[in-house]
Amino acid sequence: MPRFCAAFSCTNSSWKESCQNKNISFHSFPLSNKILLQKWLLNVRRANFYPTRSTPLCSEHFTEDDFEYQPFTNRRTLKRGAVPTKFSYEPRKRTRRKKNKHLDKEKVLESIEEKERFYLKNNEAESSESEFIHSDSDSSDPKEDDATLLDVSMNEKFYHPEQVKSLANCSKRKDELDKKIHAMKEKLATNIVLRTLKKQFLDAQIKAANAKRDYYSTKKSTLSKIHNVELMNDCSDLEKKSKVLRNIKVRIKNEEFAAKIEEKMLQQQLAEAEMTATHFEKEYHKAKLKMFSDSDEN
Repeated sequence: MPRFCAAFSCTNSSWKESCQNKNISFHSFPLSNKILLQKWLLNVRRANFYPTRSTPLCSEHFTEDDFEYQPFTNRRTLKRGAVPTKFSYEPRKRTRRKKNKHLDKEKVLESIEEKERFYLKNNEAESSESEFIHSDSDSSDPKEDDATLLDVSMNEKFYHPEQVKSLANCSKRKDELDKKIHAMKEKLATNIVLRTLKKQFLDAQIKAANAKRDYYSTKKSTLSKIHNVELMNDCSDLEKKSKVLRNIKVRIKNEEFAAKIEEKMLQQQLAEAEMTATHFEKEYHKAKLKMFSDSDEN
């Protein structure tokens, strides 16, 4: 099927003999590559235009550097990442057709014969058709094709430079909002870390208090037992009980020494946790202040 160029004010189509003589090829929009598709649409500047596989651009909107040739078939294809840059945004001047009741029969017959030759040639070369002229459209109605050509070339809206600038500003504003959202997420994560550290700090304080309480309780109980043993008046067991007392005293000293070491370690852990929590709290308030100052400026 014939293909028509989707560019504003361009009337090139694959069925025209003049386009075939100039070796004009047609290339579909890169629908699978969203970033490259956005660049194409920005240069085309057509409002309310949604590209499909049956709305290509002709090769006249690309530079020669955008093409590469196959080594054996010598077919011309677009390079990867090629962007159309050659456009004319001036509206095409329309000339009124003068009504003529007596049409020239010979011109009508020539036009019909030219179209018949094109369709015959297109059917014969269908098996070796290149990707430049291949059509993915299922429509076979010539009226639809004419309507498409008319829609492309006549009275088409396009983006003015002011509209392009407005779109760029919207994109810039979106990037700024994305950055602010990212910053707020980071601040939220910092706040969560700060609360976790505070909880660990409180848990460490509770653990230290419990350890200290257990230590003094054990010490009091042990001293009470020693005092009761010393009050015993059984002289026959005095030597044996003296050994027991010495062992108990040694054990008490060892437990007291271990309790002091554990208390120092807990105090050190508390100090480190408190310093870390203070640091994260400062960073959080600093980031929060910066966020509000940025929002006030905007």
